[in-house]
Amino acid sequence: PRSTLFPYTTLFRSREAQDIAAVVEEVAQAEAAPVTLVGHSYGAVVALDACRLTDAVARLVLYEPPVLASRYHDCSARANRIIVHVRPGKRADAALAFFEQAASDEEIKQVRSCTAAWRQVERDVHTVPREVRSLPACADARYDDIDLPAVLLVGELSPEYLVASIEHLGAAMPAARGAAARPATPRPAACPAGS
Repeated sequence: PRSTLFPYTTLFRSREAQDIAAVVEEVAQAEAAPVTLVGHSYGAVVALDACRLTDAVARLVLYEPPVLASRYHDCSARANRIIVHVRPGKRADAALAFFEQAASDEEIKQVRSCTAAWRQVERDVHTVPREVRSLPACADARYDDIDLPAVLLVGELSPEYLVASIEHLGAAMPAARGAAARPATPRPAACPAGS
């Protein structure tokens, strides 16, 4: 049976897209100009959904949208590995379960060394299962109706499924550019001072 704490999220993603579209429209009205919508990871997926709901988006900048994640990973299993820790209130273990699926031991060590960043991950990790569970619908979605200028980016060390996702979007979206661009800047080695 599906959990009421972590329900399937197509509905939630649609509500998030509506919220983003509403904010975009408010900003565009205040500035008297359409806006650039920027999204990272799940936020990039929601940005794709939101730009279909408003004419107030002038362009998109999407960094690592995991639209093909379900073709490379069992999204439900990934969500469940996090849920088993969130339910009993073991957020640090849930955060670790999330990162173990997405980062190297060295990267995990770097994030954990940044106390403020790690606390933020622990605080927000409960949202990850519902986000991950919404990703399978992305793999079969069409994106050729999004005819906005779009910059599509992945990081220098991004996993292959994110590179494939960018290439997929680049081929589908008529005005996209920069598909599978790999920035030359390496990931930061240390957290900012005062973290």
